[in-house]
Amino acid sequence: MIGTKPPNPGVTHTGATRVSRASTAPRPVPRGAGPVLHEPAPTGDRGLRGVPGPLLLQRQAQHVVRRHMLRALFRTAVLMASDLAALTFLRVLIRGVGDEAWLGERAASSLRLLIPKGTFPTVEFVVAVIVGLAVFGTYRPGDRRRDSRAIAAGTTIGLALVSWTRLWTGFTWWSVAGFALAVVVVALQVVGQRALVDIVVRWVRPVNPNAPRVLIVCSAAEARDASANPAIDEPAEFQVVGYLAMDERPPADALGGLSDLLRVVDLHRIDTVVLYGHMPDAVFARLVHLSDAAGCHVLCVPRAFTLRGYAPQLVWHSGEPLVQITRPGMRGRHMILKRASDVVLAAVLLVLLLPAFAAVAALIKLTSRGPVFFRQQRVGQGGRGFRMWKFRSMVHDAEERRVDLTGRSVYQDARLFKMRDDPRVTSVGAFLRRTSLDELPQLWNVIKGDMSLVGPRPPLPAEVALYEEHHYTRLNMRPGITGPWQVGGRNNITDFEEVVRLEEQYIRHWSIWKDVGILIRTLPAVLRMDGAH
Repeated sequence: MIGTKPPNPGVTHTGATRVSRASTAPRPVPRGAGPVLHEPAPTGDRGLRGVPGPLLLQRQAQHVVRRHMLRALFRTAVLMASDLAALTFLRVLIRGVGDEAWLGERAASSLRLLIPKGTFPTVEFVVAVIVGLAVFGTYRPGDRRRDSRAIAAGTTIGLALVSWTRLWTGFTWWSVAGFALAVVVVALQVVGQRALVDIVVRWVRPVNPNAPRVLIVCSAAEARDASANPAIDEPAEFQVVGYLAMDERPPADALGGLSDLLRVVDLHRIDTVVLYGHMPDAVFARLVHLSDAAGCHVLCVPRAFTLRGYAPQLVWHSGEPLVQITRPGMRGRHMILKRASDVVLAAVLLVLLLPAFAAVAALIKLTSRGPVFFRQQRVGQGGRGFRMWKFRSMVHDAEERRVDLTGRSVYQDARLFKMRDDPRVTSVGAFLRRTSLDELPQLWNVIKGDMSLVGPRPPLPAEVALYEEHHYTRLNMRPGITGPWQVGGRNNITDFEEVVRLEEQYIRHWSIWKDVGILIRTLPAVLRMDGAH
C-alpha cells in the first residue's frame, strides 16, 4: 500500500513499483531548514532556526516549477514531433496517390476531383493542423491528448485555415466532399498515431522515473482506496510516494500528519499533491495554499467523484463554480446523431449483404432441422425487453439443454455464459460463430431501434436478475452488435467487472469518432476470431 515504510532504508516502495535510492534520495535540505509552518501558521511564521516559512516555500517552488516546465516541454515536443511525422507521411501519401498515381490512374483521378493539386500545400497543411490541435488543448496534460472530439475539432479548424479560400470562392459539392474526406482521414490518422505513441511509451517505459511524484492527503481509513484510484494508480503517469494522514495520530505507514506537509514535500521532492476524500474547509484551504505556494500541482478527488457510473462536470453560475454530478448517457443531439448514423449504416449494410443472408440461410436449412433464424429475449436500454435476431447456430432445442451445461461456462460468473466446444452448436453454426456471421440479422434490430451498431452487449433477463446496483450502468445506452468488450478481446475477457468497466468507460466518453474506431477495430477482431466460441 502507498506510504508503507520500507524494511530496507535503501528502497522506497511506491504502489506496485520499487524505486532505487538514486531516484528517491531526498534533495539536500538547505541548512537551517526542517519542519515548518505547523497547523495553521500565519504568513510571517518562521521555520526551524529562524528561516521564514515563505522563503522555504519559494525555494521549494523554484525546483518544482522547473520540473513541471521540463515535463510539459518534453510531452509537447514528443506529441508535436509524432504529429509532424504522421502528417508529413499522410501528405506524401496523398501526393503519391493523387499526383503520381501510386494506386492507378482511376484512384488518382478520383482523388484529384475531391482534392485538387495544391489544395493542401505541405508546410501550410502541417502547421495549420498542429495549430488547430494546440488551440483545442490536445497538447495539455491528462486525457485531453487522447480526446477524439478535440482532435477532430482541431483537425477541422486546421484544414479550414488552409482551404478557406477554395471553399468559398470555388464552392462545389465536390470541394465540400473533399474537405470532409480530408478531415476524417487526418483525424483518424492523428487519433491512431496518438494511440500508437501511448502503446510504444508504455512498452518502452512501463514505469516512468520522471513522472510527477505524488503525495496523497487523506485519512488512514481511505489510504487503500486512494492508492487504488485509477486516476493516479498508473506507474507510467504518476509515482505515488506515500500519504499524509489527516488523523490526530498518524499511523506507522503514513509519511506524517498534516503539520508535516512541507517537510515531506521538501524531503521527498514532491511536485503533485492529491487531496482525497472529505476534509474541513479550513484544512482544505490551508493545504491548497501551502501546496500551491510550494509550486506543487494540486489535484482534488472528493468522495463524490469516486462514485462509479457518475461523471463530474464543472459549471459556473453567477460567477461561482459548481460541480454537476450526472450519470452519463446519451442525451439530446448525441442521441439524434447516433440514431441517424445507425439507421443509415444498417440500411446500407442490409442491402449490400442480402446475397450473404441468402447463402447463410440456405446452408442452415440444408444442414440441420429447425428455423433459419433464432430469436431470444434480451434486456435493452432502460431495462426494456426485446427479441434479438440471430442466424441459428445451434440445434433447435438448445435453450432447453442449457441448464445442464451451466457448469461448463468459460466464465466463473453466472452473469455471463459461453462455453468452448458447445455440443449444441451445429457444424455450420461453428463457422458462423467464429466469423460472427450469426450476428448479421441484428441489423434488423438496429433498424427497429432495439439496438445500435456499437454499444454494450444485451444481457439475458436471468443475468440482469443477478446484477448489483452499479452494473445497471450498462443499460444506460442501446445495446450494440459490437462494442468495447468485443474489440477488447471478446470471450478472452472473463471478468464481469472488467466487462462493466469497459462498457461504462465507453458510455461516459462516447463520441461518434469512438464508434467509428470500434467499427474499424471490429473487422480485424472478427478476422482473427479473437475469443470466438
